[in-house]
Amino acid sequence: MGSESREARLAQLARVEARLAERTTVLAARGIEGKAAARNAVLRKLEADVRRARRRIAAMDAAAAHVADVAGKGAEVKVKVDKAAAKKGKGQAAKPDGKGARPARSTKPAKKK
Repeated sequence: MGSESREARLAQLARVEARLAERTTVLAARGIEGKAAARNAVLRKLEADVRRARRRIAAMDAAAAHVADVAGKGAEVKVKVDKAAAKKGKGQAAKPDGKGARPARSTKPAKKK
């Protein structure tokens, strides 16, 4: 399960859910249900795989939403900077955090070793 693609994760989820359903029917055919089925190691592993796949898909969705949110905020900051540049008129816009342009460095002589 090392894929970063949403489509691949959805395909993995579908495969694991199919295996889980198949294993549940096999256990039911053997007469194993309820708490006895819950103790089955293969069934527990498949359920864990389903949870893992769903959690990863949810994380991908959250990351995509975060990127979209940050991109929206970036556009807002750029608009504020552009407005500040228009007000100033000198071509040096104030930084979004309120600080002005960087002061020139002082020319100190190099240290001797």
